Amino acid sequence: MKKHQKRNLLIVEDDEMMRDIFSEAFRNTEFMLHNANSGASAKSQISSSCPDIILLDLVLPDISGKELLKWIRSWSNVAVVVVSSKNNPEEKADLLSLGADDYVTKPFSFIELVARARTALRHSDAVALRKGSQDDIIVTDGLEIDISRRKLVKNGHEIRLTSIEQKIFWILAKNMDSLISYGEIMTQVWGPYVSEDNRILRVNMSSIRKKLGKKSDGSEYIITENGCGYRLK
Repeated sequence: MKKHQKRNLLIVEDDEMMRDIFSEAFRNTEFMLHNANSGASAKSQISSSCPDIILLDLVLPDISGKELLKWIRSWSNVAVVVVSSKNNPEEKADLLSLGADDYVTKPFSFIELVARARTALRHSDAVALRKGSQDDIIVTDGLEIDISRRKLVKNGHEIRLTSIEQKIFWILAKNMDSLISYGEIMTQVWGPYVSEDNRILRVNMSSIRKKLGKKSDGSEYIITENGCGYRLK
């Protein structure tokens, strides 16, 4: 069986029993689960765990799931699947128009929920990676960047990045040769309320550079524009 790279999945649900059901549904899958029981907790988790996909309940103790979805879509294209007991066609249409990738009605089968989550994530990945990029495959000095397959290979060997490292690298890859500011990268990865201290970005960038290694002439693939940001050459 093909080994999947773990992707971060955030469950936003205030009912503990439902969170347990979600956890059981995604047991032994490629997803690493995180939990939030309120809108405030969800915002904090989104900034800290940088989820690839969010399962969102509409009824939360502090704000509505609809308001949380609006907040997420104000700065992020992360995949969002609404999971609700409400089966109202107008509400479904409204949430999809606000940016939800899918709407699953309770009760649901585990197989269906996991399949829909995977589909939403594939769609989100495709949109994010193709936006701003003209080529599916970019080759530069021994480094092959496969946009459509989200794959990075150097001299025939695949480079494995962590979830956060992937987010950072693909922001640079889809904007090849363009300067991307520290603030823009941090906002896209950690959210609009991220600290102005870019140390966490520098730590991850150092790890990415170590994994990429040097070009044949000894220079870096990712250039630092001091005081401004980064550029993938």
